[in-house]
Amino acid sequence: MIPNKHSEELWEIYQNSFPENERRTLKQQKKIMNNRRYTVIPYLNRDEVIGFLAYWDLSDFIFIEHFAFSSKARGKGFGSKYLKRFLKKVDKPVVLEVEPVTDNITFRRICFYNKLGFKLNEYDYCQPAFEKNKQPVILQLMTHNKKLKYKEFQFVKGKLYRDIYNYY
Repeated sequence: MIPNKHSEELWEIYQNSFPENERRTLKQQKKIMNNRRYTVIPYLNRDEVIGFLAYWDLSDFIFIEHFAFSSKARGKGFGSKYLKRFLKKVDKPVVLEVEPVTDNITFRRICFYNKLGFKLNEYDYCQPAFEKNKQPVILQLMTHNKKLKYKEFQFVKGKLYRDIYNYY
């Protein structure tokens, strides 16, 4: 995911953590690495890559695009620890996407973010496809510390669509 000594481990976590329709190709990922607004933070435990947080600084808010840990690091408190640390450092509203509740895993994921102060916004949202030959993905937006009013939601959605998903 990032051009450094951990790129292979990060790419493996990325591929194992997200369905194909919710992730970029390696070529697309390399392209966005040159965007100054995009940052990937690798998380290490005893010099081993265990996860990462990839986010966009979109001036008005931070968009966490991907947050994942290796299967052996899940359920051990790393996610909460690192996300809390990240949230303390940022001075802007934080937005992320989640799958709607369809099973126990998606339910637990939303509960995880709720415990960290994220609020689920009930407005219709669809993640545009990362590639033109793929289908969009029905998701929901969560925002840290407060729900969005409809006008705010429309602003965030528009900015994501323009600044993130048109980056082919």
